[in-house]
Amino acid sequence: MRARWLFLLVFLVYLLGPVRPPTGAAHPSTLGPVASAPFESLVRTIYPTADPADRALWSSRLAGAAWTAAAVGMSLRALECLTTPGVALALSLLAAFPSPFWSWASRSDTPHAPAALVVAALLWLAVRPSGASTAEERMGEVACGALAASLFFFDATHPLTPLALLLGVRVRRWTRSSAVFAAAGAGASALAVRGLVASTAAWPATAGHFRAPDPAVFAAYLASPGRGLVFFVPLAALAVIALLRGDEPRRLVRGCAFTVGVALAEVACLDPPWRMEGFGPSTLAPYVPLLAAMAAGLPPIGIRWGAVLALPAAVAHGGAVFVGGHTWDERRDPMGHPEAVWDVRDTPFADLLVGPPRPEIAALVPSAFRMPPGEHVARAGEPLPWLVYGWETPEPTGTWASGPESWIVVAVPPGDYAMTLMAAAPRVRGRPQRLAIERPGGPPLEVTFAEGLWNIQPVIIHFRPQAGVAIFKLRPAHTYKPGHGDVRRLSVFVASIWLDAGR
Repeated sequence: MRARWLFLLVFLVYLLGPVRPPTGAAHPSTLGPVASAPFESLVRTIYPTADPADRALWSSRLAGAAWTAAAVGMSLRALECLTTPGVALALSLLAAFPSPFWSWASRSDTPHAPAALVVAALLWLAVRPSGASTAEERMGEVACGALAASLFFFDATHPLTPLALLLGVRVRRWTRSSAVFAAAGAGASALAVRGLVASTAAWPATAGHFRAPDPAVFAAYLASPGRGLVFFVPLAALAVIALLRGDEPRRLVRGCAFTVGVALAEVACLDPPWRMEGFGPSTLAPYVPLLAAMAAGLPPIGIRWGAVLALPAAVAHGGAVFVGGHTWDERRDPMGHPEAVWDVRDTPFADLLVGPPRPEIAALVPSAFRMPPGEHVARAGEPLPWLVYGWETPEPTGTWASGPESWIVVAVPPGDYAMTLMAAAPRVRGRPQRLAIERPGGPPLEVTFAEGLWNIQPVIIHFRPQAGVAIFKLRPAHTYKPGHGDVRRLSVFVASIWLDAGR
């Protein structure tokens, strides 16, 4: 009953707060859509006339919150088999809130949420009381194999982790009557290898490829301020302490550490190793229950101190949920800027305090921002290298500027030019949008959008650039959130950019 009440509490908390609409490519998954289907049907039944985009947002929120809260409840059941009820509850809450469970897996229908439930269920099967009959034990072994196989199809970027998890958590209960378990493990391995080598359905085109492991990536996912487990999942520090202390049950602690190590090694082998989604090490979110199990043997005073030290991470994850931070949407691409992963200015923690870091002007190479005269539409599918900072993902009809400042960077020969923004902006509480524009070769320009949203008006900016790049900084008087779960802070909508020379 305790697990059920914890599930309900966590589920309701996960549903609180706004959410950003998903952007970018979907995570490679085969069973992810299957896990989301019941919630899509439920929302469609309750709200048959609602806008399809709203229905998709609601169903994804329900799916993510339900599966992740179920993973927390199942983790509590497993932890109660390892430690006292109070410590088990504390560790379950540490898994639920100061972790990507809250700020990432529960916020949409990412397959990480049901994958976390699979991991928690495997953990419970491994540590549950052993007074069952032989037939029940064998059924549990078959269930372990089936769950491990399903885990691969939830997350194809970890093809070896399901088998590692099967071995890691079941080695504690390995007995001479393990033939069924061995067969189940062989079946899980066969499915993983088949999906890895041959099945296009189980290995979507959006999945990464593998290469030789990169130790720098391994270290970054452990301890970097941009992706490190110890920053975003304080349970990882408790788990490492338990491993070094040799706490009981030793086989389970070592088995969980082995599984997390395999997951880290696989991430270090991915090409590309970074995904632009989520908050911190979102790729490793399903394995948070294993970290809680490793920490279960620590003395209660260690758990209490761990809970106190986890408070900053919980505040950061909660801030990302309720404040609606941009997470990685406006940050440097770690593929082009590997140093961003280790830069304390380029983390969601800094985003909550000072916003995303501004680009370094000295690093803006003119060849990347050449703009020929004429019209340049700002819609999706068109190259927009000039929209450098403070812009949302392009839409079919244009691109939104967001936040307190947005940059346009162009590189043109010295001379006189006029840049015309075909733009619009909404009124907020009856006030028209006012835009201050910092431009090269002239004093700041102020523009008022009197026509309101969707009434496009030209904004003409005369400027005189020098050698190098010309930077235009757009600073709106206010921003607004569209609502209906959309927490973007939008200011001005730009449909196209015109450049005229010699004016």
